[in-house]
Amino acid sequence: PMEITDPSSNATLRMSLEKGHVLPPMKDGRLEQPLYPQECRQGRISYSGEFKVEAVFQFNDGAPIRQTFNFGHLPIMLMSKLCHLRGADPCKLIYHGEEATEMGGYFISGGLERLIRILILQKRNYPMGMVRGAFIKRGAGYTDKAVVMRCVHHDQSSVTVKLYYLQNGSARLGFWFAGREILLPVGIVLKALIDTSDREIFASLTCCYSDKRERGKGVVSTQLIGERTQIILDEVRALSLFTRTQCLVHI
Repeated sequence: PMEITDPSSNATLRMSLEKGHVLPPMKDGRLEQPLYPQECRQGRISYSGEFKVEAVFQFNDGAPIRQTFNFGHLPIMLMSKLCHLRGADPCKLIYHGEEATEMGGYFISGGLERLIRILILQKRNYPMGMVRGAFIKRGAGYTDKAVVMRCVHHDQSSVTVKLYYLQNGSARLGFWFAGREILLPVGIVLKALIDTSDREIFASLTCCYSDKRERGKGVVSTQLIGERTQIILDEVRALSLFTRTQCLVHI
């Protein structure tokens, strides 16, 4: 249970979640009308049931208040306990568009039969280098290379941030806002995050590399990083942005 106390009045609110359960698949807006797998295939929808949880609220020592919330839908495996075809004879299976020997053991997602959930979620708060031809279509001067990170807050909300590499050696920070991708010069973002100087930014970006490392294809040197950092800082100066406040106003 979670307990919240108002420091001014010492009033206490206790909250807890109880009795979570998954319902069999039902048609939207139609009570007690079952949804069958064949209808999901034809309608290109998922064979899933509502996941409901009962929440309990108690204010001080008053009577508990119970309310049921819908936490979305969970996929239902064919022939499982929540499937409407479980225990059906061959005649009933054929009537509902299935094979007489239907064994189940799979899911229907978006009208397609799936053995597993086809969804790959990137590791949270971990930068991943990618090479994709689609990155070139972001605009003139973009390459097929980017670093992608899925940033997750402590409340489990997330946003995916991309750092695109440009042909001139600079970079653009991309993120989605209000239904479209916003692309910002990375130098402006660096100066907007903290009140610092160009010298400090240059030192921070070049301090982690050493020319003493073995040379070879793909090896990053201090000279290369320094050149790219200089390009990034020159872009900001070309826009006449010299302070953190100016960068924030520009954004």
